[in-house]
Amino acid sequence: MKIYRLYIYPIFILSFIPMLFFSSCVVDEQDNEIIDTTGNANVTFTLQMPGQVEGGKTYALNESNENEVKTIEILAFDTNGAYQYIAYSDVITNNGASDKKKFTVKLVKGTSDLVILANARSIITSSYPTGIPLNTPKATVLSSLKMDNASKWITNTSLPTYKAIPMWGKTGNLTINESTTINDIKMIRMLAKVDVALSTGVAKANFQLKSVSLYNYNSKGSLIPTGVGTWDDTNNKALLPNVPIDATKTLGPLVYENAEITTVNVSSISEIYTFEAIKGTSANSSQNTCLVIGGVYIPDNTTYYYRIDFSNTVSNVTTYLDLLRNYSYKVNITNISGPGFTSATSAFNAGPVNITANISAWNDGGLSDISFNGQYALGVSESNITLSKEQTYSGITVSTSYTGATPRWTAVSSDSWLTLSSASSAIEKSVLLYTASENTTGLSRSATITITAGLIVKTIYVVQGTDSYPLSVASESNSYIVAPHSLGVMLPVSRANADLTTRIGASDAFTGNLIWTDNINGLSLNSPIHRILRVGTGNSGKIIAVPGTVEGNALISAEVGTDATKIKWTWHIWVTNYTTPTGIAIGTFLNRNMGALSGTQTTLRSEWEKTVGLVYQFGRSNPMPSTLGNVYGASGITPLSVSTTTTNTLASAIQNPLNMMTSGWTGSAAGNSWNTLLGAKTVYDPCPVGWRVPKVLAWASLLLSNFPVSGTWTDPNATGGRSNASIGGFYPGAGYRIDTSINLVGAAGFYWGALASATVGYSSGLVFGPATLETNYNLNYNVAIPVRCVSETSL
Repeated sequence: MKIYRLYIYPIFILSFIPMLFFSSCVVDEQDNEIIDTTGNANVTFTLQMPGQVEGGKTYALNESNENEVKTIEILAFDTNGAYQYIAYSDVITNNGASDKKKFTVKLVKGTSDLVILANARSIITSSYPTGIPLNTPKATVLSSLKMDNASKWITNTSLPTYKAIPMWGKTGNLTINESTTINDIKMIRMLAKVDVALSTGVAKANFQLKSVSLYNYNSKGSLIPTGVGTWDDTNNKALLPNVPIDATKTLGPLVYENAEITTVNVSSISEIYTFEAIKGTSANSSQNTCLVIGGVYIPDNTTYYYRIDFSNTVSNVTTYLDLLRNYSYKVNITNISGPGFTSATSAFNAGPVNITANISAWNDGGLSDISFNGQYALGVSESNITLSKEQTYSGITVSTSYTGATPRWTAVSSDSWLTLSSASSAIEKSVLLYTASENTTGLSRSATITITAGLIVKTIYVVQGTDSYPLSVASESNSYIVAPHSLGVMLPVSRANADLTTRIGASDAFTGNLIWTDNINGLSLNSPIHRILRVGTGNSGKIIAVPGTVEGNALISAEVGTDATKIKWTWHIWVTNYTTPTGIAIGTFLNRNMGALSGTQTTLRSEWEKTVGLVYQFGRSNPMPSTLGNVYGASGITPLSVSTTTTNTLASAIQNPLNMMTSGWTGSAAGNSWNTLLGAKTVYDPCPVGWRVPKVLAWASLLLSNFPVSGTWTDPNATGGRSNASIGGFYPGAGYRIDTSINLVGAAGFYWGALASATVGYSSGLVFGPATLETNYNLNYNVAIPVRCVSETSL
């Protein structure tokens, strides 16, 4: 037997024993059983590596090499962002394919915010030679992780100087215990890749490629993007280069030639890897990061050199490109129309002459399967799909750099049981929706979806089995907390009739639908909701919401028919790694707003926005979108609009979940919308099972002195809030919605209480600003503000 022991030492000890910084935490293989100790838990991780590109395997680094993970380093921070400890694993295996990895480490039990690093051990030791000091702020630690490399990235895997590409991923705050597994952490490479190819017959007839030189490259790079505005969490991609402030450009050049021209006379593929670089300008071209290609101009049989900037020119307008981490840049040389320069230096100094090229920039994150034909790429979020027998509604994210026709891509199904909608697109990224009918054949069946973008063809394989989805029905509620990439939740359709109004009859044929999600990818694997399944018919039926791989929110509906009244009920699915407290005591609050992805007090706007959550009009069972960001339908990409209505009835509120009720709205059951006359939670209460909208007495003990302010309170980057550790923790000043407007985000806080006010059309709630506090304030029913749930037995 082997035992995998992972020793975790407090960093203050390691800081006095530099030589043990790594050796104390290295896995010791003696048995195949993992030994647990008090206070620790063995946690298994699976990682989703950046997009796997189909193509030849003759390149210096093929997709398996690019996805290689030799070491894992996990940095653990507490919920306040203070560094606590580091854990390691050197035993990493493929989880079915080279773009999926699996490992197990021992972590400290409790709530932690984890940052997962791959192939970064030398970066950590060089950045913190004596160890990371305990309680160092997360922002400080992450921004300190930098790498120096002034030479070519070694791509020959047989050389001792070869390094696997450093990568990073993150979990956010989550609870570590014996049952914790962490799936599909998306890993991001710290490098950009540049491929160069003669992409047309004309170019190949006129020129033989012999060398590619990289000029003005950065010799230092940051492992993790920490700069404001540099990273997009939703789409898992870089927005701007995160170049360390102490980085300087090196003129170079780095020359790639001989075997680094991977297809003789034609291309250099998977050889050039470099740190991020800020886009160039025409006014300062001598400082631009750029390429110079060298080779034989065939009409003259003479070696010439030609400069290529990272830019594209359309209608005489030139747009320069940043070099971003985890992106692939395809430099397509379409023509060499005449002689160049006799030296690379002359070509660099002169600028582009007698060469035509375009550059396709491709983000390798978020898509698991990418095809590339040398000029264009086509990627999908999944290419092998296995379904249970139930009717299933789902989607596949499709992205392509192909621009040769409109639509950019089209899709067809091979069988009538698998139907497609949104089966073509004229934009770069979109969602292909499909519906698999219930499998009543008694046999497994298969079909394919064929997606075509120009000359690139990708086949998606779909198998539907005969087994039922392995999930039991949940207790009735209007909201459910589910973990990303878990089995999900089975919703009882009977909830639609729980207020004794028959909305779905015993034999009605219903469908489940995605009304909205706060993720641009809509209904797909890389979104909060991946699939929606229907079980049975009528009000005894069920809807299964299967989460995707990312945190977020979604609103799921049960629908009958196709007219304006088709929506019969909705459920909020809160996809998060957050675990609600157990052994709930009277007066226990959730430590975050409904729909929030964090409860941590912070003054960093991007992190503060995760604490805001969703907003609610008084008495409605469904949330409205946050006071921040957009929501999207199943097709993703295009934001949905929030509208208003003057039909302020309960039926209208249920049937139109994106309509804001206006001044005539009196709640779903007048003054007893969320609280019965006997003080119990009602069928319209939006909180999960075991939790409810609080009565205002729950906040009665809050004072200016024990509910202190934090953050800044001025737009546009306000991060205002107040906190009390005993009564819910941090309350962000999330502002409010009214009609179609959004107000006071970050500048004032408003929270619903469940009790109606003595004034008709108003309810009492919690209101605060930077210098004010009211724990029993009259709020108009038609404003939409956050809900902070309290244990159901509480006041």
